[in-house]
Amino acid sequence: MSVIVRDVSKRMGKNDVLRNVSIEVDPGTVVGLQGINGSGKTMLMRAVCGLIKPTEGEISIDGQRLGVDISFPPSLGMLIEAPSFLGYLSGYDNLELIAQIKGVATRGHSLCPAARGARCRRKKEVPSILAWDEATSGDSCGNYGKAEATCSR
Repeated sequence: MSVIVRDVSKRMGKNDVLRNVSIEVDPGTVVGLQGINGSGKTMLMRAVCGLIKPTEGEISIDGQRLGVDISFPPSLGMLIEAPSFLGYLSGYDNLELIAQIKGVATRGHSLCPAARGARCRRKKEVPSILAWDEATSGDSCGNYGKAEATCSR
């Protein structure tokens, strides 16, 4: 998927957290954002993921305007800041909620038919857009290289 960020600005209170940011990313391209703390890297990723609306400018995903034509990129994987589950749900209930959101299962139906003696099948999903904040933070296992290889397919 192509991503076009054109003259995007985001103001929070009296602070400009993004100011006239423009970038074009072709499908299959891996992009790294580098900057000091507070420079807007995470905020830009949030905007591209549709989690915040820019104060000014436009973001397009494959020619569709984010926040106008589409609410979120259609094929998105994101890990922004600390990953977590909903603390008031069990681990299973968190997974069931994700499955419901993704349309994989409905409440009352097993996520894995293995409980009924059938084989459990897993659909491998590789999103077209992967937003990964602080990808190498605490990563001593080399997962960044694996993610880069997955993204470049």
